[in-house]
Amino acid sequence: MDTIKAFIGTCAQRGFCGPRLHELVPTVDTEDCDEVRSEFLSVERVPDILDYLRNYHRASRQHVVFELMWHTMIRISGVRALDLSHYDSDEGFVEVVNQPETGTRLKNGDSSERFIGLSTDICGVIDEYIDVGRENVADEFGRDPLITTEYGRPASSTIRQDVYQVTYPPFIGQDCSCPSCDTHDRNSAFRCNDTRSPHMVRKASVIHHRDAGWDPLMVADRADASWDVLSKHYDLATKKEKMLRRKDNIDDL
Repeated sequence: MDTIKAFIGTCAQRGFCGPRLHELVPTVDTEDCDEVRSEFLSVERVPDILDYLRNYHRASRQHVVFELMWHTMIRISGVRALDLSHYDSDEGFVEVVNQPETGTRLKNGDSSERFIGLSTDICGVIDEYIDVGRENVADEFGRDPLITTEYGRPASSTIRQDVYQVTYPPFIGQDCSCPSCDTHDRNSAFRCNDTRSPHMVRKASVIHHRDAGWDPLMVADRADASWDVLSKHYDLATKKEKMLRRKDNIDDL
């Protein structure tokens, strides 16, 4: 539905249909699932993906999208909602704002609004993207998206495809586990068993933050979810791994 909505929005921009026809197309939120999933992006795969993007696709849209999702646990709706004015390079943060009246509804509405701190390295990548990779276009509402396509603000499906592409092992020169994958066919990325969705990147990022020693409540605030939900649906650490996380605090008792 997002693809259809974006297509109609593009047609409207070019005068082929009414300017508000795209508003009749409903937005279907499929970025999160209610059930627990056992499939996720292995944390061990991420350094290779990041190294490849930083060396060979630096400051591309795909690079910035993956860096943001990995380092902030942000949802697709959050990535889409970011405007240029929501990014502060000097202070090192992005502000996630719910603006459903202009096409960027957040998962939990106004309660999803928050500031997310960014590292110096991530800000450097975003700055490069703004300088050399970002299309200088506004969306159909006159807003200036941070992440863009040549037509304006990307549809959810575009961001999802970006993540599929960069998590497809042949994209970074590695073998996948599928005997039938055609590495010369870009559509193979969407069929490959080793390709991962943005939801899986978010799940892996939660695990990574917890393994790095982040407090559960800090992770929950950053990810815009309760810790009960994150623990059940995202954190797949074993009982022993969870014990090892707690062990660092024993001497403080």
